[in-house]
Amino acid sequence: MQSNFRLPDFGVVLEQNKIIHEDGGDGTIYLSGDSVVKVYGNWNIWNNLDSRTSKLLRAQGGRESRIARELYGLGVSVPKPEGLFSVDVLDECTLHKGLTAYVMEYIDGINGEELFSYKNSMRARALDLMGKELAKAKAHGFVPDDIHNFSNHIYVPRQDKVFLIDFVQWRLRR
Repeated sequence: MQSNFRLPDFGVVLEQNKIIHEDGGDGTIYLSGDSVVKVYGNWNIWNNLDSRTSKLLRAQGGRESRIARELYGLGVSVPKPEGLFSVDVLDECTLHKGLTAYVMEYIDGINGEELFSYKNSMRARALDLMGKELAKAKAHGFVPDDIHNFSNHIYVPRQDKVFLIDFVQWRLRR
């Protein structure tokens, strides 16, 4: 069964606004205004994008968007989800059109990987808060299968708050 459903159009994001490229291959992260745009795949995949891969990336984005919305609705600390969109990425010489992107609120904080360069007390506090948010998610039946290196969070010291991110491999226990 083929779906003719089209994602709403987010517009264009520019390569120079890239803030993180995930080494795990999930996606490339861009800043666009007050939003973070996670575009699934990378330029190497986009240059050779076929319909099968496009469907897989869209399913991946749909799963992450759905998990984030559910967590947000349950009061787990995650960036406010804005939804799943079609986005165009303009790099130095190519416009990659119609890519799948999950869009969420931008959180001005320290990502988990950067935290390792901060004081031990700040890292310990962030990890404690992350553990509490993960416990909330687990209590609602979520299984965070990709919490590796304790990096899938953003710590905001001035709010003493952690926001969980990156739900591509999470699942809901049935």
